[in-house]
Amino acid sequence: MYFAINTGAGVVGADPHTAVATISGWGFPVTAEQMQQLAHRMGERTLFARTGGAPSLAVGMASIFSSTFGNRLLAAWYHFALMFEAVFILTTIDAGTRVGRFMLQDFLGISTSRWAAPPGTRRCS
Repeated sequence: MYFAINTGAGVVGADPHTAVATISGWGFPVTAEQMQQLAHRMGERTLFARTGGAPSLAVGMASIFSSTFGNRLLAAWYHFALMFEAVFILTTIDAGTRVGRFMLQDFLGISTSRWAAPPGTRRCS
């Protein structure tokens, strides 16, 4: 199921039956019915060609959480995991960018003069 979720439609085909045939031909057996059932359980229309890694990780996280807290909440856990990934990753990238900019500004400010932070700030802006 991993390849069915993470492989783009341009590689395996846009039709679910074509995608299943291609992926099964690679040695990873999967059926269109399995994928449809998984999508239904996750509250989605389809899970084919959801590239990027977030949906497959969310499916795994939802499976683990629902086995711990009950299968009734599988779709909720799936969508929670997607939102958690998006918020966590975007926040991490934002914080990393700010730290990198601060370090560059500080370095450029020190390299010109002890009290000349504005030139470093101007160079980084």
